[in-house]
Amino acid sequence: MIKKKYLFIILFNMLFSANITFQVDVQNETIVNGVYIVGTWDYVFHEMSSTGTSGIYTYTHNFNTFGDTKQYWFSTDNGWSFTE
Repeated sequence: MIKKKYLFIILFNMLFSANITFQVDVQNETIVNGVYIVGTWDYVFHEMSSTGTSGIYTYTHNFNTFGDTKQYWFSTDNGWSFTE
């Protein structure tokens, strides 16, 4: 019975998961210590990747909750003081 539950959970997560890519343009901002995104999904500051010299940073996160609403903020430091 336990194996069936785990199989159901794995299949459910596979069916209702999605990779979401966030992008932010910071070309007119002062970068203190990298560019980060923090969200209500885990409240962890995730470092974003630069897409070159354009000032655009991206981060992709896999969400496996169906029909849930999340909030997020961008930061130019890995703390709350430079978050907007």
